[in-house]
Formats: sequence, C-alpha cells, structure tokens
Amino acid sequence: MFYAIRRTVAREAKSRRAAATAVSFEALEPRLHLHGEGLGDHDHGPSDPAIDVQHEDEADHTIFDHVHYTLVIFIEDQRVVIPPNIGVGANGVLEFTHTHAPGVESTNDDPFGGFIHIHPIGNQLPTHLQSVGDFFEVWRTNAGVAGNEPDALFNEDQIFTFVANDEFRMRMYVRHAGESRFELNDEYENYVPHDMDEVVIRYELLETIIRIGEGGRKSVTFTDGDGTKATITMKTGFADVSFDGMLVSVLPDDAAVVVGQDLRVTSINMGNTTDKSTLTVKAKGGDGAILIGDMNTTGSMNAIAAKAADFDGTIDIAGSLKKFDARNLTGVQLNVDASADPKASLSVSFVNAVDTGIDSGVGVKSVKGESWTNQDGDVEELQAPWLGALTVEDESEVNLDLTGANAPKGLVLKTAKVGTIAGGTWTGTGDAGAIAATDILAGWVATFTGVIKSIKVANNAAGAIQAAGLQALQVKNNLTGADFLLTMAFNAADVKAKLPAMKSFMVGGTVQNTTLRSNAHLGAFQAGRFLNTTIFAGVLDGVAADDLPDAGDFEHAAQIKSVTVKGIKGQAVSMQSANFAASVMGKVKAINAVGDDPRSAFTASAFAGFQYAGANGTQKLDKPALVTIGETMFDDSLLVRVV
Repeated sequence: MFYAIRRTVAREAKSRRAAATAVSFEALEPRLHLHGEGLGDHDHGPSDPAIDVQHEDEADHTIFDHVHYTLVIFIEDQRVVIPPNIGVGANGVLEFTHTHAPGVESTNDDPFGGFIHIHPIGNQLPTHLQSVGDFFEVWRTNAGVAGNEPDALFNEDQIFTFVANDEFRMRMYVRHAGESRFELNDEYENYVPHDMDEVVIRYELLETIIRIGEGGRKSVTFTDGDGTKATITMKTGFADVSFDGMLVSVLPDDAAVVVGQDLRVTSINMGNTTDKSTLTVKAKGGDGAILIGDMNTTGSMNAIAAKAADFDGTIDIAGSLKKFDARNLTGVQLNVDASADPKASLSVSFVNAVDTGIDSGVGVKSVKGESWTNQDGDVEELQAPWLGALTVEDESEVNLDLTGANAPKGLVLKTAKVGTIAGGTWTGTGDAGAIAATDILAGWVATFTGVIKSIKVANNAAGAIQAAGLQALQVKNNLTGADFLLTMAFNAADVKAKLPAMKSFMVGGTVQNTTLRSNAHLGAFQAGRFLNTTIFAGVLDGVAADDLPDAGDFEHAAQIKSVTVKGIKGQAVSMQSANFAASVMGKVKAINAVGDDPRSAFTASAFAGFQYAGANGTQKLDKPALVTIGETMFDDSLLVRVV
C-alpha cells in the first residue's frame, strides 16, 4: 500500500504554508483509497465502440479513450483538498479533464477528491492527449461550479504559490496500475497520465530530520528500498538523522517511524556527546544493511555500532572515538581528532572498504575487514600515531602514515595480517612487528625508521622495503623485482655479527631482479634460485648493482653469515647474474650457475668456506684460496673473488 501517505501528521517545525493561498488543507485520514475500489459501471457518453476503445498498452491510449487517474497533492505534510466538479458546469461536463462529486459518475469517495476523469464530451474530441498541466489549467480558468482557483499553477518549480528554494523542492511521483513502486517523474505538468495511474505531487523539504536521544525521540525506524528495516538509537547526547527518498513522511510516536520509498539516511549530526555516547544501528530483512551518508559530532564518542550500515560520506569526530563498526565503506573519510588521554585508541571494523581513508589523532588499536581496496586510482590513507593490528582477509591497497607518537614499546605497527597487499605506501616512524600476507605485489612500498621484525609471505612477493633492519624475510614461492635498503648503522664492536640488519632471508622459489643493500651485517641467505639479483653488505652506495666491488669499495667490514643456493626441481639453472659482496663472507653453497654477461660472483676479503656443484661435479675452495687475494672461476659462469 502507499505507505507514504497512509497516515501523515503536521511537521514539528512551524508550518511554512503561504497565508495568502485559498487552497484548502485538511488533516489526513488513516487510510486513502488510491485505486478506485468499487467504481462500478462508468458511463461518460455514447456507447459507440469507436469511443469506448480500451487499449492494453496504456502508453498508446488515444483521444478516444476514457482515462482515470488519482491526483494527490501535498504541501509539506498537509494534503490539499481537490474540489469536486472541477470542469463541470450546471448543465454538465465542460472540460475533457475534470472531477465529479463523490457518488456521482461512479467516482470514488475519497474526501480529499483527486479522482480525475479524462474522456470525450459527447462526440466532441480533445485535440491532444490531456496532461496533468491541462487539469491545473481547467482548475485555474474554467473550473465551472467548483469555482476557479487563480493559484492553480504547477510546474517543476512551483505548486500553487509555493516555489522551490534552497529548503524546499518540487517532486512528482507516478505509480502505474498493477505496479508496486512509485517512480520519480520529471515531466511534471507535461505528463500524460495512463488509465488508473496514481500521481503524487509534493512540495517538500529537501530532507526530513528526526532528532533522537537527548531532547528528541528515543529512536527512529524506517524501511529502505530493498526492504531492510532499521532502527537507529542514540545513548548520551542527541543525533539529528536526515532522510531522503521518495514520499517521505513521519508517523507520530515516541519512537519515530519514517515511511517512504527508497529511503536513505543522508546524514547524522550529533551533539552533546561524550566518551560515553553510542550511536547504534540495527537492521533485519532486505540485504541486512542501510546506507548512511555523512556523520559528525562536536565532541568525543564511545562507539558507532553500525555493522548493519553501509557508509558513503565523511565521518568527523571532533574528539576521540573508541570503536567504529560498519558493514561496507565506499568513498568514506573517517576523521577522529586527538584526545587529551594518551592511552585513548580507536578500533575499526568493516566488511569491505573501497576508496576509504582514516585520519586519527589517537592511536588505532585495530583495523579489521575482509577487503580494503582502491578503485579511483588515488590510494587513500590511514594516518595515525600508531596502529596495533591490521587484519584484512583478502586484498588491501592503502597507504599507512604512522607518526610514532606514544607508540606502545616503540612499535608504530604491531602486526599486519593481509591476504594480498596490492599496493600502497606504508610509512612509520619507529619499529614494526610481524607482517604476514598471502601475496605482496610490486606496487607496495614500506618505509620504517626502525626495525621490521618479520615479513612472511605464503605465495609470492615483490615491493620496495626500506628500514633500519628486517630481522626475517620468508617467502614460500618467488621474490621478484624487490628492492631492500637496510639503513642500520654498522657497529664495529659487533665482531661476531650478533646484531645483523637481517638475520634470515628464506625464499623457497626464485629470487629474481631483486636488490638488497645493507650498511650492517647480514645473516643467512637461502633460496632455490638467484637470478639477476644483488646482495651487498657494507658496500659503498656509489657501486652499481651489477659492478664487482674492489677492496676500496667496502665502506664497512660487514659480514654475510651464509649463502645457500638449493636449486629447484626441474630447473637446470640456479644462478645467473647474481652478485653477492661483503667484507667477510661466511659459508657459501652454490649450484648450477650459467651465463657470462655478467657472470654470477661472490666478492669478499675472506670466505669461511665455499662449495659449488656444477657441470664438473662438486668442488670446494681450499683454505688458502678462501683468504688469498685472487679469483677462481667455476663453469665459466661463477666467479669467486678475494679482494
């Protein structure tokens, strides 16, 4: 049924009706009969079949047809009475479009009138299909016994004396016979009604605003366009909830009920909030969630508990916010200002976030979701002093800017567990904990002034990482096109390399087109294959990745603990154009090197051991060769240099 006008009350705000108008307004009855039930027979003229033709396709009705439609007019929430006998004279019908008195000519008995008749008058035919504008013209200029209404004007900007402005708008809605939905119609006075149409004209506020909480209703309930019934409540403080949609009205109750079609919440403006304030959204039916636009408050809040809401606007919290829960975020910017409490933090959860950013003046305890992606080409940012846990099950492409203020134990990022890191720039002033991902793609850039505890990747990895140190790197499959710069200062007192910039580098598959440079010591390196890859420890920055360093090219006496090339089953080549260099090299085990432009090479002032398995079997360097300046060639593809 037509819920938007079943039951309507005068607005709480002062009525804005123009005092000069002669149009009659009355309070609505509980139910309106909009379908003309019980019409009975309808006789408007001769029984000539040429005149009584009824067309199955109403869009093709002609000037011969008898057409009836219901016209309903609202000025704000007040319905206008449409008088009977508009276009009817003392001796009969004057105009092709007209109204009748209740009970006359088989019309309905709606006390507000508005059942419009269109038909030939006897054998006199209209010259054109009659529009809604034609009815207003009759009402204004030739209304007959009903009396002319000089203010009966209607177009996209005006109804009677009411003109659209920055607070009110004109809307016209049409529902065809047999259809369940009204549709917005922009033809206005030019619209030609079909038989049994329902036409609703509304002069209405741009938005319907309901206050809940302090000084308002205890809650607001509505049903959106997909059938989701939602209730919004506010604890401590108030919330002004703004609605938009079609045929919007409010039913009187302590718990406000907003009715209409295709309803959505355009904004929620909150006030008098404290760190105890909570706004809650609950929903059932439909797709399980409503859509909310902008939201703001001038104070702090405890929580926005809106797992049953999708957001697509800007959310501004002038103080702190402990918890924000939502379903989907699209084009959202969440802004939370700083708090006087250094221990204050924010937790955020969602299902899917697209083109969404977070700017928090307090540390972010956690962000949890299924995906956090970018579609507009401009990667959004999470900016905060620190981030405790980032958990994204599927894909993530977001920038992190973590300033480090009051970071717990100096960790600007405690943990990150992501499906696919598809891109984004992660920047942190301080240390980072464990970063785990299913895959890391080439667009990812991570820059931390401190040490990263670990990066663990279940499949393949790429990207650019700069940090003081990276304690452990573990990639199950392949590492491709990666760039590592470890800036930890070389510690000359750490003779046994107990404090390396990287303790372990473990890749199960191929390391290819990758560069790693470190000022300080490096630990154990192991991979199935090394192709077009450079690993330098303590080498001057000016030495290119494909250059072979000489003795004077070592800035620091840094060590690489060990290098193990394990090979991959089914792959004949395990080393090609791989370049390792450190002042001191631990034990090396290499196999199956090919290529001479450039050759793979290991360069150091001394080696702890060297073993190579290639075309001529397994070969080892003896102790003198490990420390004596000179070069040793294996398979014309692997060069061992002592400098």
